[in-house]
Amino acid sequence: MGDLVIEGAVRTGTSFNLNYGRVKQSTAGFRVLHKGQPVTWRDEKGGTSELVFWEAWTLPDAPRPAVLAANRATYLITQEGGAHRIQLLRGAYHDNASWQWLDAGGRAGERYKVYLRDQISGPRELRGGNALALSGNTLLDVRTLQTRPMNLAGDFEQLKLTNGYSAGDNAAILYSASALQVAALGANQAGTFAVGSRSNPDFAMVVLDIPTGNQYAVPFDRHAARLADPQEDATPAWAARHFEWRPDAQGRMRLQLRVLTQPEPWLGRFRDRPRSDTDTRSTRYLLMPADERMIEPLVALIERDFGGKRVPLTRDEPAGSKIRLEVNGLPISIRRHSAEPGSAPFVEVATDVPVTSKLAPGSSWKLEFSYEPDKIRATNQQVVNLGEHIDRLLAQGQLQSFFTTIPKKPE
Repeated sequence: MGDLVIEGAVRTGTSFNLNYGRVKQSTAGFRVLHKGQPVTWRDEKGGTSELVFWEAWTLPDAPRPAVLAANRATYLITQEGGAHRIQLLRGAYHDNASWQWLDAGGRAGERYKVYLRDQISGPRELRGGNALALSGNTLLDVRTLQTRPMNLAGDFEQLKLTNGYSAGDNAAILYSASALQVAALGANQAGTFAVGSRSNPDFAMVVLDIPTGNQYAVPFDRHAARLADPQEDATPAWAARHFEWRPDAQGRMRLQLRVLTQPEPWLGRFRDRPRSDTDTRSTRYLLMPADERMIEPLVALIERDFGGKRVPLTRDEPAGSKIRLEVNGLPISIRRHSAEPGSAPFVEVATDVPVTSKLAPGSSWKLEFSYEPDKIRATNQQVVNLGEHIDRLLAQGQLQSFFTTIPKKPE
């Protein structure tokens, strides 16, 4: 980019490992050169050091040559006329440097965290949006290279403004370019700090007004918003379905709950869905939040629509721990999992190929255990077929009365 060049190198050496002895170890690093010379940094004591980064990218849509580079700290390096300029956007901190587009394709993208790597891979440029959130504290306008403070984590004073809700280190999931506000999922912290109340909803959208640096919260009912698993469900798509930017009574643009005629249906979710034809991890399909009331109607559905047949538990499985079914001769199980207060209980349909054992030939004590990868793969596909069918029925409103509530954390 102009007179700026990203130079990457992988250095390989050996180190001693207690388990494996001397092992070969590779470390990737990057330098940024200006007119062939590595850029340097002058510290507070006046010393000068060459900067080495874990990652570095060009910003092709910037108005002049620019490179974003990071190790634990985050730097913006630009070409200014015939010289270069280095801005320290965030010093080295205990958590990783990161970047995230807030407006890629009209919504917030995934947050990318910077790690020390062992190889150079991936593109060396960032493009796709205008608003780039950097390391949890800076908003960079790529079109102008102007920066603004953007601290969603907040502090105790911000906790007072949000009535006890904090987004902590959560990534942004909503952004309004016109209002210059950004939002992330926040949790009720009243049990930890003397602000707010534990009787308030467990979750809220925490919104930062970037020009003023002030925050406010939009509490919501997690059941009405279908937030069973906060880490998995709180996505930009989910947020856009349940919240919107609109003027309040004073005409200020604010994030507010959408008014829905009825809640969305609860849907299932897969765990360890097959990634390839050789994958032998057992696939699970989860319904959450759900308790034991879901089991019998779920078994009846599988019996009715897939010809499932109940089979006895194996001899080492305690009675009542699960229900075993065979669907087209393939073994699945259905069981309920309880949860800690604040987490969702769930019912799972899972691949459950029994592991059997027998004495090894010629031995009176050594056991051989069965392993049936072909059967596991076939059953995994059967669980996928079951889950996709159940999801279609859930989307039509079936089985919704068998979902339950999520217990609140104790006060």
